[in-house]
Amino acid sequence: MLSIDKTANSCRSPEKMIFERPREKCGIFAVTGYRGPGRAAILAYLGLLALQHRGRESAGIAYCSSGGLELLKGMSLVDQVFTRRLLSCILYYG
Repeated sequence: MLSIDKTANSCRSPEKMIFERPREKCGIFAVTGYRGPGRAAILAYLGLLALQHRGRESAGIAYCSSGGLELLKGMSLVDQVFTRRLLSCILYYG
């Protein structure tokens, strides 16, 4: 099941994030400073595929769009959560 969280419009300060850590074993991949509509989300998808062995229960991508911060997540393997159609939408609208 895929859920889209449109309420996640605020970002935590870097100072607070330094002291926080993942509570579960997982793979985290980040893309920053990359310009282009949705392209960073595609790079994040490829990075998550490469790290999938670190956390297989769920996957998520957060990205900035003209509407703010968008969160896409689901309970399954990366390629089952982020279908080709969904990735096309991220490229087009992101």
